[in-house]
Amino acid sequence: MQGYRARLGEGPVITLRQPKDSLAWSYDPTELIGFDLQSTVYPSGNFSAPWGKLTVDHGGILVQNDFSRIRIGAPAVPAAANTREIKGDGWTLVLNPGWSLQPDVSRPGSFVATRDR
Repeated sequence: MQGYRARLGEGPVITLRQPKDSLAWSYDPTELIGFDLQSTVYPSGNFSAPWGKLTVDHGGILVQNDFSRIRIGAPAVPAAANTREIKGDGWTLVLNPGWSLQPDVSRPGSFVATRDR
């Protein structure tokens, strides 16, 4: 649990937000780990929403219990601004056209997926 807390709770992350009813996923329900009262760690799985597709092979992601937000550990080297496929430790994120990662000003070293304007 300390590894998940360090990576997903305290360290730099990529935050993916979506309307609560727009997240589609597949995962092994026997692997889920309670993180806190608001969120759960999914050690692996496939997730998609308006922002794109996320494949997690290992390392976990933090999913808000109402499915409105997902956090993955940010890669050590940030992706270029126009990159659609971003890879991190155990995961691959493919952003849909019209989406990009922007710095999260509230969390140093972190990013938020946003719709381009």
